[in-house]
Amino acid sequence: MRVEQAVTAAQARQVLDKGRYEVVFLAADLQDEPAIELAAELTRNRRMTRVVLLSPGNDPDQTLAALRAGVVDVIDPSAKPKAYQATIRRALDRLAPDHASAERIRRLRKLCKKLNEARIEVSQQVDVLCNDLVTAYQELAVQMQHMVQSTEFGTLIKEELDLEGLIRKTLEHLVEKSGPTNAAIYLPSSADEFSLGGYVNINPDTGEGAGDILLDLIADRIPPTLGDRDEVVHLTDDQAIGSWIGQDGSFLSGTELVAMPCRAEDETLAVLVLFRERSEPFDDRILETIEAIGPLLGESLAKVIRVHHRHMGDEPYEGEDDETFSF
Repeated sequence: MRVEQAVTAAQARQVLDKGRYEVVFLAADLQDEPAIELAAELTRNRRMTRVVLLSPGNDPDQTLAALRAGVVDVIDPSAKPKAYQATIRRALDRLAPDHASAERIRRLRKLCKKLNEARIEVSQQVDVLCNDLVTAYQELAVQMQHMVQSTEFGTLIKEELDLEGLIRKTLEHLVEKSGPTNAAIYLPSSADEFSLGGYVNINPDTGEGAGDILLDLIADRIPPTLGDRDEVVHLTDDQAIGSWIGQDGSFLSGTELVAMPCRAEDETLAVLVLFRERSEPFDDRILETIEAIGPLLGESLAKVIRVHHRHMGDEPYEGEDDETFSF
């Protein structure tokens, strides 16, 4: 790990221009320029750099302004080394998806270039080369579409620090992308137990209170079964649903079900559940949307929890390296 120190904002820019730095610790009491403005500039112009604000004490207003400027964490300069280590680890974890996406796109572009050169050299094999190019471009299109979905949802919830607002915007985004559907977000309430955080379009025609009963049954059966999974669960028939949640899954008979755990720092902070009549199946675009927003919702929930804990003055126990998230 290479570490550089800069005393002023101008000196910091010079240092950053000479190399690639993944984490910047920015002092809140910077003398020559407001630290929040510099943080916003670094976040805006350096996609592969994460900014952490060094701020003594617990100032909720400053913390909120810093997070809105793109700062990924706020830490007291007098914190112990383990706290700094945990902060660096979290910042690097935030960069991992960007590194992976950039590497995938680089490989796909390199592949497209090689295929195009081969097409010129062996023009007599046009059919074979065209098939290869189509495959490569399709893979690139899938990656770009995934990035577009992530960017759109990320922009929608970027500055949302209220739990209810975050859930509402997520459900509205899902309904906008999928059309009329039953959608619910479940939040962890205790070990292996989940409670309803919000829902839309639950069918009320089955009798008074039937929608609440259905939501409770889903909370008991589906979120706890996801465990440490990171991928979308897509069930398209009664046999698959019964195998997944048990033979008493008849309450979802005739429906198609999609579930996605939303995780951050190895913890499931929410579970998305969508279902509707099998006559209107979920297409691949909807599954791609859910897969794209799941990790982003997990990260946003983690940020909301951290802001809430800092605002309430909560501190982790001595010796703990990682935070335990709770609602």
